[in-house]
Amino acid sequence: LLFHLLGLAFKTALVAGAADAGQLLYVCRLLLGVSFMFCGLKFVLKLRAYQKFGPFINMMKALFWADLLPSLLPCSSFCGVFFHALLTPGNQLYTASGSVLRVNQTQLYWDIYLRPLLLAFGELRYDSLAGCLDGEDNSQGCPHPNGLRAYTGGLMHVYLIVVNLLLINLLIAKFSLTVSVKDANGFVTWRRYRYQLLLEFEVINTLPPPVNVPSILLDWLLRCLAARPAAAAGRSNATADEDDGVELRATAAGADGPRYLQDAAASAFKLVQAVALRTPQRRRETLRRERGAGVFTEE
Repeated sequence: LLFHLLGLAFKTALVAGAADAGQLLYVCRLLLGVSFMFCGLKFVLKLRAYQKFGPFINMMKALFWADLLPSLLPCSSFCGVFFHALLTPGNQLYTASGSVLRVNQTQLYWDIYLRPLLLAFGELRYDSLAGCLDGEDNSQGCPHPNGLRAYTGGLMHVYLIVVNLLLINLLIAKFSLTVSVKDANGFVTWRRYRYQLLLEFEVINTLPPPVNVPSILLDWLLRCLAARPAAAAGRSNATADEDDGVELRATAAGADGPRYLQDAAASAFKLVQAVALRTPQRRRETLRRERGAGVFTEE
């Protein structure tokens, strides 16, 4: 919603002629595209309420957060920092003439995390290193010569063997284990999410924000008005219950009876009252009086 509003604001500024239509038009379209992407992801998550798509979406979520990210992030971080220290020590690139070029910070962080991932999927990026390996002059700069020879001579191949034979196969095996576990519990997970969704729909407003603000205020006002007669009725019922208790004790033990008979009658009355409270109808009435609400529903 935030990206969509920002995109509409930029679009309004462009239509009104308040800004230049150069780079701002690209930013406007980019924001609207990002908002559309997040909207699509939100719609996909809402499909979990359906029995056909719910277990599948929960399975994908578990595979991404529990298996993929914990496996790739440490590898990309540690190996990326090592490759950066090997190829571009001190954030510097070198030319054939011996001059030194500083590496852009954005490009630096991009290379640190992207190089190990590209290597893991077979993207060796030999095109950008071919001129540096031949000793040709490159205006963009080349990595450190010693580090480049070590990287292309053996370290890159060792990394490919370890990652492809060990990490990728281990990740596939973990995916299979997670799929088997989630598939066995998929129906139960879907029923639990559907139950939570139904409980949420019982309390949330049917109108979307920000249209639901007047409706929320109206509901709050109606609840306040309905709570007053309910509280008064609860107090009158409590008084009637106390009167019934006094009559029951007086009938059981007598007004002038011995003290132990009066205590026994009081204990019997408490026992009868506790048993009566266990019935569903009595429990609903008691909770209604305690909460002071108009309606109490119980599944």
